[in-house]
Amino acid sequence: MWLTPLGMEAFICLLLVLLAILFLASVTMNVCLLVVFFRKRSLRTTSNRFVMNLLVVNLASSLLLLPLVALDLSSASLCQEQCLVSQAVSQAVASLSLLSTLLVGIDQYLAVIKPLRYHHHMTRTTATILLVGVWAVSSFAATTLFLL
Repeated sequence: MWLTPLGMEAFICLLLVLLAILFLASVTMNVCLLVVFFRKRSLRTTSNRFVMNLLVVNLASSLLLLPLVALDLSSASLCQEQCLVSQAVSQAVASLSLLSTLLVGIDQYLAVIKPLRYHHHMTRTTATILLVGVWAVSSFAATTLFLL
């Protein structure tokens, strides 16, 4: 089925409306969950630091990627700089999401395999170092696109 130019514009408008709804829902839910984690002191455990990091990554994904997708849909041609920025942001968000999910898995693995020694291995300092490392690796991976 081929769309006429008018039908294609209507389809793009529909996609932009759906992206806006997705953007608002995603940002609202992630912010609400972060507020709950910060207001409820008992939820601020070492394990939940990794979950909160995943929430921040999802929020960053919504705030950075969805507007870029909308910009890609609405503009007829992309300049080289816009493509490079889109690629770098996508790379950063994808690696952040993957590595943050991996950290949650490693944390849960340690909690199940070594429940009595978990707090000895996974301290606040260890968790902070791991989280900073994930953000540093992802930032480095994204900035290498600008250097090449």
